[in-house]
Amino acid sequence: GHDTGRDRFRRNDPGFDWNIHVQRPWQFSDRYSLIPSIDVFNITNNANLLYPACNELQTCFQGTILQVPGDSRRMQFGVRLEF
Repeated sequence: GHDTGRDRFRRNDPGFDWNIHVQRPWQFSDRYSLIPSIDVFNITNNANLLYPACNELQTCFQGTILQVPGDSRRMQFGVRLEF
């Protein structure tokens, strides 16, 4: 066993994706609490080019032709009631 490192055989895919999750519980009594939360995905709004899988009908050009933009910045809100 020789350790080749993580993702050694992966293509050079220089993506950067920074996500954050924030939540704050509010206690109403000893028994009930409300917990609102927010998730923000890809805070920096980087393009993060994706390399779609090629099938037998397409020709892959090693990432020069088939690069498509990835997900843009997205947000998600949630509320949880604990009792």
